[in-house]
Amino acid sequence: NGGETSRDTITNIGVVLPYRVRAEDTPDGMKDRVSLGSMPGPVPGPGPGPGPGGGGSSGTSSGGSWGAFTGTVMVAPNLKGIGQIGFSVERPENDDKYGNATVNSDDVDRLSRVTKGILNVIGTVQTEPSLGPDGQPDGLGRNADHLQLVAFVGFNGVARALSRFAVAAIPVGVTMKFTKTLQGDARKRKYMGQDALAFEWGSKFTFSFSSDSGDAKDLDQVVQKEIIKVTDATGFFKKDVITGTWSPAYLDAAAIAAGKELADFHTLAMYTKIVPLPLTEQQKKDILKAITEQASKGGGATHEQHFLFYDLRTGTKKVEDLTDADGKPVAKSGFSIKFELDPKKTPIVLTVTKTAADVGEVKKGIITDDDAKPKDAELVWGPNGGK
Repeated sequence: NGGETSRDTITNIGVVLPYRVRAEDTPDGMKDRVSLGSMPGPVPGPGPGPGPGGGGSSGTSSGGSWGAFTGTVMVAPNLKGIGQIGFSVERPENDDKYGNATVNSDDVDRLSRVTKGILNVIGTVQTEPSLGPDGQPDGLGRNADHLQLVAFVGFNGVARALSRFAVAAIPVGVTMKFTKTLQGDARKRKYMGQDALAFEWGSKFTFSFSSDSGDAKDLDQVVQKEIIKVTDATGFFKKDVITGTWSPAYLDAAAIAAGKELADFHTLAMYTKIVPLPLTEQQKKDILKAITEQASKGGGATHEQHFLFYDLRTGTKKVEDLTDADGKPVAKSGFSIKFELDPKKTPIVLTVTKTAADVGEVKKGIITDDDAKPKDAELVWGPNGGK
């Protein structure tokens, strides 16, 4: 007569988890990781899009925004809201050195009613670099690879993703800003391995990195360096490949107060030994004569610039041991710099034009239209020249 005669409980429930928890923007060769606070939605800084070597091509089921992980989970049979399924991220012990992450609660509720749905894994605490006996980072990355996505079904059923991951923000783009024209401004540099003073004519830019977490402060364990390839050169200029030095991708307030900055110089320079500043009038006359004689050759050059990064939370090397091969490209950090010397003008003029440009697989960085306009520097001593 349609009345209930018996009731049973299904105990055989199958759950298929993503093979890997790996953010879409993770470069090839980097350990599996998600960014801090990453969720699908608007991307900070340079915006969304596949970067070079994106992790999504290596067995991941991910999407959404940069830094986010959105995987597909299958549950069979359909629990229809009667049976409950739970998800969490496990770590070896309750210690934030491993980092931490959580699962979007709305996704968990949905998976109790469907056989296939999405699951977002959200980083909540960044993995810390492992420390040596001296209490300093040891460059071994021993705290990475310890977080694991886990599903719970009923009282005893447990399913675990095969791979483990870390939480680490990475830079996804570079923004350039023109700051000043240099006319003989002095800067301490190395020349032929020796300490020297460089008196420079040209353009100075400052730059900053966008994090896939949405906050550049999260890049405090990331180092970066620039790579420049001179693709065309005539007259005064020579073809070359210029590689910078590894330095922090983020400077805190204390570092800025100490006079540090992320600066980019595109200049002609005359080097001298270290001498007291300001220069005497005779010293200025001699230096200007020398740089003018060199610039009278005229010519031009085109440089291709992009940036590499290395994450110390998941990496297995100390900064002093890094090579260019260890770096991963910052996905949107490409620029073109053009130099033009006009020896027919009096005084001679150096024109520097910096624009956003694709460099191989690296996409365009960010620079405003005004900052991308040609910048002229006359080869004369400016107000800060020789100081």
